[in-house]
Amino acid sequence: MIKTKLKDMFSTLLYGFHACIHPFEGFYNIKHFRKQNLPAAVVILLATMVVIILKMQATGFLFQVGNPERNNVLLQVVAVLVPVGVWSVVNWSVTTLFEGKATMRNIFITTCFSLLPMVILYIPQVILSHFFTEEEGSFMMIIDALVIIWVVWLLLAGLASVQDYTMVKTIVTSVVTILAIIALIFLLAVFYSAIQQLVSFFSTVFNELTYWIR
Repeated sequence: MIKTKLKDMFSTLLYGFHACIHPFEGFYNIKHFRKQNLPAAVVILLATMVVIILKMQATGFLFQVGNPERNNVLLQVVAVLVPVGVWSVVNWSVTTLFEGKATMRNIFITTCFSLLPMVILYIPQVILSHFFTEEEGSFMMIIDALVIIWVVWLLLAGLASVQDYTMVKTIVTSVVTILAIIALIFLLAVFYSAIQQLVSFFSTVFNELTYWIR
């Protein structure tokens, strides 16, 4: 039983590379026909976190951003987990208003599989960074740009496939999702500020009462 599940998961992981080249067909099949797609998605998410940490810590010193010794690994993990989680929840909330056919699980799986280009390209980028000269740094920028374009394309194509949307509708719902996330961040910031002020007020009142009682 466990062996069969692991085999199905590994098969779905390998199929993810096919989806990177043929996203519309690939993401449709991952949603409808591929078994153990959720565990495979989690493995890809974990692999993405590992390669991002590797990129931050092991890139050649000529192309290193910041001091690797001061990089917070936990912060880097959160920087991957939180955006994926928030995107999945908010996008599902938005697309339910636009007659989307994907569940939150489908959106999470699609988002995770869309991150595969990071796993594919960041590892060779880190290796090449130790051989490139400063004059060849443009190649590093090209790889970074290619990763961003590839990930965004896979995400849009994957969402269009699992939601049964046109590409235009997918782009519209994605923009609405981004705006909703910005609004959510703003509300959380306002709430956090209000809580801070409330705590400060009660702290001041408590100190005053303590002073007068004495």
